[in-house]
This record gives sequence, structure tokens and C-alpha cells, in this order.
Amino acid sequence: MLDTEKVPDHIKGILDRYINHRLNPGQFVTCVLANDILTACDYADSECAEQLFAIVKYVRNQLPINSYGSYTKVQEYLINERA
Repeated sequence: MLDTEKVPDHIKGILDRYINHRLNPGQFVTCVLANDILTACDYADSECAEQLFAIVKYVRNQLPINSYGSYTKVQEYLINERA
């Protein structure tokens, strides 16, 4: 079950801007999107660290498959299909 209420609002906003406007999501979210969870822990604030599992589940279940999974996929998503 996906509990989107646990995902911090500012992270939802960052992910929304990343998906809809292809804006760079910053270091923490980029690491999460790239599936580099160990490095994401280095950049996480206390709220994000506490809700990391919920954030990862949110990405996996709510974002397009071509927008996450590796640093290459994140960079390609940012560059391609700009409106």
C-alpha cells in the first residue's frame, strides 16, 4: 500500500517540477531517482531520512519508468522532450 501522506510536501513539489517541467531536482532527489540510496542518505535532511522508504515507493509507483533508475536515465529525462 502506498502511503503518499508520508512523503514530505516539499519532495512531492520537487518531483512534480522534475516530471512536469524537467527541472533539476537537486542532490537528494537525484540520488533517489538514480537508485543511489546510500548517497541519498548523505544528502537527506532529518524528515527525508525518516521517510526515505515512502519517498522511494512514491517514485516507483507514481513516476514514469523512463524518469528514474540511474543517473543516466535522470539526465536523459532532464534533457529530452523539453516543451
